[in-house]
Amino acid sequence: MKNILKTSVSLAILIFASSCEKTFLYEDQANDPQTIFDAVWTDMDGHYSGFTDSPLQWEDLGNMYSPLITNHTSNQDLWNVLTEMLDKLNDEHVKLYDDASKEVFISGDDKAEQAVTEFDLELIANDYLTEIASPNNYILHGKMDEKENVGYIFIAAFLDENPGLIGSALQQMDYQNLDALIIDIRTSIGGYDGLAAKYAAYFSDGCHHIYNSQYKDGPDRNDFTSPKACYTQRAEVVNFTKPIILLADAATASEAEIFTLNMRSFAHVIHMGDTTAGALSTVGPARFLANGWRYEYSIQRITNPDGSTFEKAGIPPVKYVQNSAEEILNGQDKVLEESLLYLQQNFNI
Repeated sequence: MKNILKTSVSLAILIFASSCEKTFLYEDQANDPQTIFDAVWTDMDGHYSGFTDSPLQWEDLGNMYSPLITNHTSNQDLWNVLTEMLDKLNDEHVKLYDDASKEVFISGDDKAEQAVTEFDLELIANDYLTEIASPNNYILHGKMDEKENVGYIFIAAFLDENPGLIGSALQQMDYQNLDALIIDIRTSIGGYDGLAAKYAAYFSDGCHHIYNSQYKDGPDRNDFTSPKACYTQRAEVVNFTKPIILLADAATASEAEIFTLNMRSFAHVIHMGDTTAGALSTVGPARFLANGWRYEYSIQRITNPDGSTFEKAGIPPVKYVQNSAEEILNGQDKVLEESLLYLQQNFNI
């Protein structure tokens, strides 16, 4: 159990590291504050996908913050100016890294940081579950201690490219004799593109059009590829379509939000918890700056079939329920308890 907990906490490091596999280098860039500021602003102006979903004017932000930079600006002051500007975008896929000092900035992550204090996997494992098992470093499953006809699956990240592990977990829990399932993706940081649909296929009730995907392909604000319709999948052998409670929170991000879109489309799934992070899209290759910093941002736009989007705003649950940090410290996961109460009141489970 302790190994799983430690791995779950360190998953963000893996995601950060994986983003550097392909990089765009400013090989001839001068290492001075104004050049670095201008490089970030200009690059994002032509390639960042999130401007269409934001009321902010990027030009106005540039005009506001650029005068704060001079040739005498220190690295720390440059960091402060850039991060203050980028924070206005409210997009957790916008990140700035100073690897030398191990400092990481994530735009708009205040709610996510709070959500982390409102969740404790060790508390759940010790006080709420029985028959606990873990097929890899990212998934934990078991049965509710007081209701062994209710299964529980926690997915810390969508990083294992063998989605069959979900089917194996269901079989290990003897899923055919379960009456309901709680799938917990609170604090799930996301993962590799395409895995969410494959994981969700084991809980699918059929094929549903859940979103459209477009990628930035030009410098103008509305330069995107043609929309590609994305649909839910369905596993052929193992499939659980009895009542499912999906738990998410403000730290549920990226591919975990795509998983949320998949699961919400199924008639037997009830989405509970808090609104997700609102960072659904794919992150582009890391950009490296002359002073050694690197940064990254979204290059994809995801819209609902009706044209609306959950980008930046997040995906709201059907039923809101939220822990406090104090409740967690006192040994109570109210969100998990409310999900059990919901199953009892609505399905007599």
